[in-house]
Amino acid sequence: MAEKVVEMFDARSSMPEEYGVVKPCVLFLTQKRIVVGIIEGISSKLVVAVVISAVVTFSGLFLRELILFLAGLVAVVAVSSVLAVTDFLVRHRRRVRVKKLAPDEVLTVNKKNFEVSYLDLVKVTHGTFERYEWGMRFLIPTLPELMHDIELVTSKGRYAFILDRVNLDRCMNLLNKFVPEKIEKDKDEEF
Repeated sequence: MAEKVVEMFDARSSMPEEYGVVKPCVLFLTQKRIVVGIIEGISSKLVVAVVISAVVTFSGLFLRELILFLAGLVAVVAVSSVLAVTDFLVRHRRRVRVKKLAPDEVLTVNKKNFEVSYLDLVKVTHGTFERYEWGMRFLIPTLPELMHDIELVTSKGRYAFILDRVNLDRCMNLLNKFVPEKIEKDKDEEF
């Protein structure tokens, strides 16, 4: 019998081997395991184009050459915009394609994709934390955003996933059906 995907969730994976790196992913919950499909964007090597444009901009500034400065400034804005839009489109297309695959196929698409068997789970915890996400990128003060995460502790390591509140509740309800004894519960919880 083929393994059936019970539910899919869009999430962000906090990469255990890369401290502070959060990558978009898709969680596939089946009856036996959780399969994680990491969604990669465009190559980070393309940032070199933005750096070269910035060097031209600062060269024009230091040489007091207005045309060189403006040309570099326009290049920085144009290249950054094109790369941001391209990265968004590539990630969207890959997310749609990954959602159409079977769990075993997801594992073969990207070497960073992995699975967590319910048998390997030691503990499942969840929580809420505040995060200053968008404003700090543009140096604009903002209010903290409320984030929700699930941490899967296995014999091989820890995996953390950030979900929105609705998906967190749905995911915890499903995990409660498959591994209720491994979920760490709060006193006032209904799971």
